[in-house]
Amino acid sequence: MREQGYNMSRRATTVRNIETATLNILLEDFLRHIVDYRNYAETTLRAYRTDCGQFIKFLEDHQRPLSPEQVGTRDVRLFLSSLNNLSPSSVRRKLYAISSFFEYLRQSEILTTNPAAPIDPPKLKRKLPHVPSRDQCQQLLRACESARERLVVGLLYLAGLRRSEALGLDMSDVGVDVSAITVKGKGGHERMMPVSSRLRQILADYLQARDCDGPSLVANAVGNRMGTTSFYRLFDRVLERAELTDTGITPHTLRHAFASQLVRAGVDIATISELLGHANIATTSIYLHTTPESKMNAVECLCQDEVPGGDGPLGGQPRFHDGTGQVTTDHIGAERNDLRVVALPGQPRRVEVGDRCRKDSRHFIGGDGHSEARPAY
Repeated sequence: MREQGYNMSRRATTVRNIETATLNILLEDFLRHIVDYRNYAETTLRAYRTDCGQFIKFLEDHQRPLSPEQVGTRDVRLFLSSLNNLSPSSVRRKLYAISSFFEYLRQSEILTTNPAAPIDPPKLKRKLPHVPSRDQCQQLLRACESARERLVVGLLYLAGLRRSEALGLDMSDVGVDVSAITVKGKGGHERMMPVSSRLRQILADYLQARDCDGPSLVANAVGNRMGTTSFYRLFDRVLERAELTDTGITPHTLRHAFASQLVRAGVDIATISELLGHANIATTSIYLHTTPESKMNAVECLCQDEVPGGDGPLGGQPRFHDGTGQVTTDHIGAERNDLRVVALPGQPRRVEVGDRCRKDSRHFIGGDGHSEARPAY
């Protein structure tokens, strides 16, 4: 009887091993598909292999169904709930990888439904990227000692390239007159990147000093394509030399600096989106952030000319409101430089106050410091 129970347990283990092997084989088929037919980058391939592999291991460790047709939405939810130590963006990436895998199985008619499809990804908090100042970027360029270091920093800051895009450049991607470079972006999409005069000089100096015959543009000391580890070592050396190690500057933040400085220069968002290689222009909108100086300049523009219609700062009574139809002294900053207002649907925001608006605040604040309630309209 004991031997029979042992054989049944051994048989069950064998079945689960076969199911695991089948799921892993299907995963390898999926990974080959996204490389051969969808031109996904090597970094994306590694991320998908890791994310889907973690899900399969989770199913195995928790005695969940391993047969593709038996994996359900609940299994995916259980896996995602176990990732409570990860950020929402990491969880979204893993969910997207798993959903893409099962969608491939559905389109291949191995499954009839995608078990990950009904799951909504976690919401992300929209936050502004860390943007190095113009002076910090110039300081980085000045700290470069070799032509290779100047090229790497120049491609990141003066062309806004991603790390993978810079390292993936070949000699053949550089135009004959060094006026443009062909960049291979995400998903295998190519874009033509015009080269500024400063970057053109950096490229020319590098090509003149280059002493290897390999196909890659950014080469290491032995002439091979520079790898990720060597890339970060080079960047860290320049950071340390520039005394910017504790500023939060990374290779990708130089891309943010490139985009932000274009926005401040008045370049339209569609052009910036094309230069960055964004598939969706909405992705580029994160760079449309403002500074306290730009907001103050904006409201000061209203004070340059007289606006007819009354004696208020905008040609009439103030149109700010606190949700109750009144503006009170509680809403006005101590220096009268800003005003706290509540905008629909009830989210408070602080509005900069220009010189004339600050002066004209006596229109709705009594001399004794108490509010003269004015209706908002």
